[in-house]
Amino acid sequence: MAYLSVAAAVTAAVFIFEKSELRALQAEQRAEVNEVVEVLSRNIEIALTRKSVATAGVAQAVSLLPTISQDQFSAISRRIVETDASIVLMSLISDGRTTRVHPIEGNEFFVGRELRGSSAFVDAIGRARDRETGLVQGPMQLLSGAEGFIVLQPILLPQTSNQAGVEAPPAEHLGLLALVFATEPFFAEVGVMNVGEGYAVAIRNAVDSGSTTVFGPAALFDMDPELMRAAFPLGSWEVAVAPVGGWLSELPNPWPIRGMALLGTLFLMWVLRDFMGLREENKRVALRLKAAIDTIPDGFVLYDENDRLVVCNERYKEIYKKSAAAITPGASFRSILEYGLANGQYADAIGREKEWLKERLEQHRNDEAFVEQQLDDGRWMRIIEKVTPDGCRVGLRVDVTLIKQNERQLEEQNQRLSAALEAREKAEARFAELTEFSTEWYWEQDHEHRFTFFSDGFERATGIDPSRVLGKRRDDFSDRDPAALSESGAADVINAIEAREPFQNYIYSAVDVRNDEMWVRTSGKPIFGKDGSFQGYRGVAADVTKLYQAVQEAKLAGEAKTRFLSMVSHELRTPLTVLLGYNAFIANSTHLPSVAKLRQTVGHMDDSVLSAQLSAALDQIGSFARKIEVSGRQLLSIVSDLLDSTRMRSGDFRLEFSRVSPKNDLGSIVQHHRRLAEQKGLRLVSDISDVPLHADLTRLQQILSNLLGNAVKFTREGSVTVTGYMSDGMYRFEVRDTGIGMTEEDAKKVFEPFYQVDPTETRNHQGIGLGLAITKRLVQSHGGEISAESAPGQGSRFVFTMPIYELGHYRLRA
Repeated sequence: MAYLSVAAAVTAAVFIFEKSELRALQAEQRAEVNEVVEVLSRNIEIALTRKSVATAGVAQAVSLLPTISQDQFSAISRRIVETDASIVLMSLISDGRTTRVHPIEGNEFFVGRELRGSSAFVDAIGRARDRETGLVQGPMQLLSGAEGFIVLQPILLPQTSNQAGVEAPPAEHLGLLALVFATEPFFAEVGVMNVGEGYAVAIRNAVDSGSTTVFGPAALFDMDPELMRAAFPLGSWEVAVAPVGGWLSELPNPWPIRGMALLGTLFLMWVLRDFMGLREENKRVALRLKAAIDTIPDGFVLYDENDRLVVCNERYKEIYKKSAAAITPGASFRSILEYGLANGQYADAIGREKEWLKERLEQHRNDEAFVEQQLDDGRWMRIIEKVTPDGCRVGLRVDVTLIKQNERQLEEQNQRLSAALEAREKAEARFAELTEFSTEWYWEQDHEHRFTFFSDGFERATGIDPSRVLGKRRDDFSDRDPAALSESGAADVINAIEAREPFQNYIYSAVDVRNDEMWVRTSGKPIFGKDGSFQGYRGVAADVTKLYQAVQEAKLAGEAKTRFLSMVSHELRTPLTVLLGYNAFIANSTHLPSVAKLRQTVGHMDDSVLSAQLSAALDQIGSFARKIEVSGRQLLSIVSDLLDSTRMRSGDFRLEFSRVSPKNDLGSIVQHHRRLAEQKGLRLVSDISDVPLHADLTRLQQILSNLLGNAVKFTREGSVTVTGYMSDGMYRFEVRDTGIGMTEEDAKKVFEPFYQVDPTETRNHQGIGLGLAITKRLVQSHGGEISAESAPGQGSRFVFTMPIYELGHYRLRA
């Protein structure tokens, strides 16, 4: 019975011990997995929050700059991309197309790329447009072929209400900002790749209705894993971690325990349980310590009393990438340095490796070391090392690159400031020298507009002693009546002075010491104190009498020339019109009654020779008349151009605006030039959409006729094409030809009056170089623009725009 009792007690003790051991192992396993899932969740929250905040910040910046350029977008995005190794690129998306990308190097082909070909991108873009807070989508196959995630943030233009108490309308959707980051670097960043071979990890999107798995096997969520949610501004992910092979359900090897079980092991089992509890706590503390060290943003390292590596965080290895292979537990500090020197880790050691190693070891041996070190990639690290009471050495590596850059910028700014001060001193010296001999003079007024200073040039130019004028205001010695002031533009200057605004290049008449009239040009700028108070004016003046008189003489000569050209053009145009009218009768003499009667008389005479001679004479007269017609038309065109040019110069030029149908009202012009083109063996193709225009029909016909006429004249073979269509709120005409073309320099000058591209060509086609100049003036008078593109031997392309007619009004481009 006693043996049975002992056996029963031993059996019970073994059973209890095995169950206790199993629960301890299970709890330990759960604790270890829980620590891992906590670290991973926290790292994911930090990484995705940083990316979400960065994306929202850039989107906010872009909403303030709707027309942001590539350089502006790169300037905003550069810091974000450079400080996050997992980010592949950032881009702006509008209407399903990429418009801006950073970094642009190597990603040029993304700009303008259509994204609708990718169903994953289309789905993500559609979902993002329906949200105002953005979303994280992935993993997906990126356009580059790699796998990654994309953060899509809507770009909204806030709308504000103009009335109190009225709710603002919904924000206008401008597009999407996309932040793309690669899968592998991201999961390496958050530590997923470093959890160890004994753990299985799975991550899924907790926001999606389908709980999309973003990492690992989806089946892991059904294996009773440790779960933790990683929440971030644009959603949340659920992290699952479980041991590879599943949770422990029985002791791995219970037989040794059962063999050692004795009646007296109850006490030992109690002790063992306490020991197991302590071991579990130690592991938990170790895991917490490791997780804490790994979360330190700076590099952390601990060396033992023998200067051998005990532990370091991942940040320390990231800082010394080229030395990472040597940074292993047990490696000496010296061996790690030597490995780094051999691989070019330290920029400030290149060329002096032995001396640098000796200096660095001496610094390391100090009880407290404070060193700044430059790495091979240009970064600066501040090294802080201290000895612990047990002889170990703990160190931090803090990135102070930004501080160094600021110090360098401050030094450069100080140098620039010193240079500016030196330049100012030189300028002041030059100013003093110039004012000593210059005929210009400088003046100052106080806050009551009384003159307080004149430089020496004032007396040299006017002969007046400055003391006679100092202390006086302008109106104290101004005897000009208000009407004269208004006509001369002085009223504008007086208004500017009263408004304390600057004025420039005001020219007025004055008298010198000899009471002779002189013309003075002056400019002034208000002076304000540091507190914003008005202090007066400071300006410069000069005697421009000779220049003013020369300008007036040139102006009078120009007006005389304009009147002469206008008179001559008008006087020539009237007889030319009459001449061409009568010439039309000569060209068609067979229709004249006298000629018809003569032909009838000759016919009655039944003289075939005389009849043939009469027909030959009439044909010759018609040929001469047609030549007179061509030359007369050319001369009339030149006279008309001269008359239009003089009217534009004199301002006697008006437009009669009306509603114009380009397809119907310009059809006759196109058809006329089509006949001219066909006579030369050319094709004239037209494609003009019918959008109502607000224009002067006669002048619009003149513009199109000039451009089509030039295209036909200067095209030997091929075709002439005229098109019309809407573009950017304006109606756009294009006239293209396959003619002789012209150089880029000629294309820039072709709209200048009297400019001719090639005298040898233009002589063959007549003209004095006014047609395109008048055409440009007519286009600009309508509120449009005109330009030319061409290359020698490749034809020319002329483009001009006209305002459209909308509900009885016309619209010009802002």
